Amino acid sequence: MTDVPSGENFSGDEEVTQYGRRDGTSFKNRPATGSALSAIRGRVSVEEACRRVTGRRQARPTDGVRVASVETLLNSGFTVRATPSRMNDLHVSIEYSGDWDDTVSESFDRCFGDPVYGDEPSNG
Repeated sequence: MTDVPSGENFSGDEEVTQYGRRDGTSFKNRPATGSALSAIRGRVSVEEACRRVTGRRQARPTDGVRVASVETLLNSGFTVRATPSRMNDLHVSIEYSGDWDDTVSESFDRCFGDPVYGDEPSNG
């Protein structure tokens, strides 16, 4: 991984991982408030994503991750910035500068591969 200071934009061939759940809350594809969604820098396992996002030490079967390349997000009009926090030093914010409508949400979802869940064999 390239060293990207807090607040700086990403470029290149890095990946980001988004945490979600299979129990109805799924993966967020639109900010509830503000203009950004959260992800984790790099490709991480379901277990690691769960620890970084929820603070739980062990993932549940319904916890999941999906991965996108930064390049794909950038090519779709998103910006990826390093925004580390105390709980997650690999936190990134994925932003869109325009109106985040249904079309943008669909585009965001298309940037990610298929999700992997905690009860699946290849979750790491």
